[in-house]
Amino acid sequence: MYHYVLRNTQAGKPAMDYLRSRGIHDKLIEEFGIGYAPPRWDTLSQALEKKGFSLSDMERGGLLSRRQEGEGYVDRFRDRIMFPIRGGDGNFAAFAGRLMSDGQPKYLNSPETTLFNKSRTLYRLHEARSAIRKTRQVVLFEGYVDCIKAWQAGVTNGVATMGTALTAEHAALLRRFADEAIVCYDGDDAGQAAAYKSIPLLEAAGLSVRVGLLPGRMDPDEFITEKGPEVFVREIIEGAVSTIKFQLIYLRKSHILLEEDGRIRYLRDAARLVAGQPSPTERELVLKELAQEFDVSLDTLKQEVAEIRRQEKMGTAGDIPDGSWNNVWNEKRTSSRHPALAPAYVRAERQLLSWMMQDGEAALAVRDRLGDGFHIEDHAAIAAFLYAYYAQGNDPDVSRFTAFLQDDRLERTASAIALEEYPFDERAMEDCIRTIGQAALAREIEQKKEEMLRAERAGDIMLAVQIGTEIIALEKQRKDA
Repeated sequence: MYHYVLRNTQAGKPAMDYLRSRGIHDKLIEEFGIGYAPPRWDTLSQALEKKGFSLSDMERGGLLSRRQEGEGYVDRFRDRIMFPIRGGDGNFAAFAGRLMSDGQPKYLNSPETTLFNKSRTLYRLHEARSAIRKTRQVVLFEGYVDCIKAWQAGVTNGVATMGTALTAEHAALLRRFADEAIVCYDGDDAGQAAAYKSIPLLEAAGLSVRVGLLPGRMDPDEFITEKGPEVFVREIIEGAVSTIKFQLIYLRKSHILLEEDGRIRYLRDAARLVAGQPSPTERELVLKELAQEFDVSLDTLKQEVAEIRRQEKMGTAGDIPDGSWNNVWNEKRTSSRHPALAPAYVRAERQLLSWMMQDGEAALAVRDRLGDGFHIEDHAAIAAFLYAYYAQGNDPDVSRFTAFLQDDRLERTASAIALEEYPFDERAMEDCIRTIGQAALAREIEQKKEEMLRAERAGDIMLAVQIGTEIIALEKQRKDA
């Protein structure tokens, strides 16, 4: 019905004009079955009732909602562009509705049912499976329109998440069809943060990962419209960068590179990131780029990375020896090898991981509440592996899980955590999640303060004031949490 309203009624004309203005023309509208839900409260409910459908069944299917006052039902989707979503069997399982104007929520999905689970469903996966299998590659988008415009540009192996963060179930599902994933999220801060968080989930599922970098905070739809489909495929998809290069680019956002201390801190974190790469060739290439950009001796950088890898192998956490190029190594570091007086969130993360290794339901609860929000890199990786492990139907088994990791450092860390006994109860889990959330807010506040300092130095007083207001809101949020 939604498709009919869009194509054949006067009520659908504004929606049709809107879609055409976004570069989604008639052929794409037909190909993707796009429709329109009128603004009236009862268009669909009346039509369904006339055709003899059970309105209570339609409510359970997510098309209608029960009236808050009185009896009867109203349309769940109103004044929205409608995107039909197919399940794994190819049948329609749900809808996603997008507002054409400002408002919230921008996207509204069907509620979860026995046929539709957002954590296990990807937009257009059924239609893209053939191309994904043929190329052994999948391109992952955030939005429906991005996926559609990329399809028009020739990227027929593209899928999109359902307005939610990527899950371990999504990653495990993609691994059935592909060997490589290209993450093509929006170029703004939120999109890049989501891309960064998706990497360990995809890698934990066994996929090699590259990232398509969009310039100027653009999204794929905007880039294709402005630059054209050929440029999009050549520069963004075929030119996607390795995860290490993306992570180094992302890492820059938390350092002030105009200051010597900021450069030192960045190189310290970059060295640790490079040290974790298994390929000697990739480590050398990345270190050459860093040495050239920051005018640092390549041999010194290689020595630094070698020392980090030696410590990783030994499982120790000593300071870098005197005489090293980095004079801030003695500061507290984010590492799975935490000191005796580690921050509270470190202990909280270890507690959660210990419970998760022993209880699949605990792992699912942490996934739903925290996802990949662990601060310690190794902890986040272990959590991602746990999500994938349980998503494949495995039962709790510490020995089997550690073997599943296939990484010596992570195996050692997971084994050590498994030996730590923490009494479990719901309140303890809530306390752990709250502690980790508080730490995330503290980190965000510090980043905002650095942004405000940069704005002040650049003379952008209005931006500095805006960021200051955001800091106050975050401080209040941390106090109230």
